[in-house]
Amino acid sequence: MTISKCKIPLLDEQMSVFLQDMNSCYSKLKELVPTLPANKKASKMEILQHVIDYIWDLQVELDTPGKQQISGATRTPLTTLNAELASISVENGCADDRILCR
Repeated sequence: MTISKCKIPLLDEQMSVFLQDMNSCYSKLKELVPTLPANKKASKMEILQHVIDYIWDLQVELDTPGKQQISGATRTPLTTLNAELASISVENGCADDRILCR
């Protein structure tokens, strides 16, 4: 008796879309994090490590007293950023707002 592997086309297609979304998200992260060299290929692990380090650095900057008054820069409110993400989703025909990187 042999057991054959049965491919389900719909699942293959869903997995393909999922992997494309993940790769798109990694590409977007690579664009957004300034510590990643743009001309060097980075592994997914390297990208995630740079993202973690960058978030850590941003948190240190926010926690440093007096830094916010000196710079005088104002940050974009999160409500504005969320509205921009929503418009991007609509432009790309993305009905699922949980997927941000399409």
